[in-house]
Amino acid sequence: MNVQRPAQRAGPRKVRLADYRPPPFLVDRVDLDLDLGATETLVTSTLTLRRAPGTPSDAPLLLDGGDLELVDVAFEGRVLSANEYGLGDDGALVLPASFFGRQYEDTVPTDPYAAFSLRVRTRVYPERNTSYKGLYASNGVLCTQCEAEDFRRITFYPDRPDVLARFTTTLRAARTDFPVLLSNGNLVGNGELGDGRHWARWDDPFPKPSPGICPMSRTPTSPRRDAKSSSASTRRPITSTAVGTRWRRSERRCAGMKKSTGSSTTLTST
Repeated sequence: MNVQRPAQRAGPRKVRLADYRPPPFLVDRVDLDLDLGATETLVTSTLTLRRAPGTPSDAPLLLDGGDLELVDVAFEGRVLSANEYGLGDDGALVLPASFFGRQYEDTVPTDPYAAFSLRVRTRVYPERNTSYKGLYASNGVLCTQCEAEDFRRITFYPDRPDVLARFTTTLRAARTDFPVLLSNGNLVGNGELGDGRHWARWDDPFPKPSPGICPMSRTPTSPRRDAKSSSASTRRPITSTAVGTRWRRSERRCAGMKKSTGSSTTLTST
């Protein structure tokens, strides 16, 4: 397995309206699969992309990234070797023009704007993430902060507001650790995986930019410090009132993106 160390994102940069250029590649659909863990989470992102009208056939594909550990990349189902792509100094994943043009020509020789599939697997570490950007752990909850350019801390993606896509998000986790699995959109399926694990799938029917996703998961208990001990090993169940309060906080957290994107967000216990 080819595992590359986290890509470090460069510092803040100035963005001027006069420098705006339309995105060279568009994303029709994103299928996200998160195998959740507070210590380590494996993210599999399958993108359906297409070259934007007017984009030269030899233009490279650049996907923004930051603080990511890249596991592997697959183009049209074929896992790529490390010398077939690159990682830029700014953390971006790059499929160079020489590779992309050759593969694209071999795959769809008659239509340079046909859709193609790119699967990227990354590994992130929520408990280590103290920036509260991307996927992070906070008070027993795994949640995301993607605005304005922090979806790239979860997976490689053209992380800009003028790239709109439909998102389907599948969350998997140990039920004892994360009994509630939430994301944007409509709950379209859930079930048991065996070995105490379960899953939930959410489909958002409205195209939106990457900051519009909000996958969350929470634990069933919260630490309580014993009067005779400073350890947090003693745990108590969270009451339905406490859960309801935290769900309302979650709803408020997503309210801004829901209003700005027009999405339908449903928070449901599995």
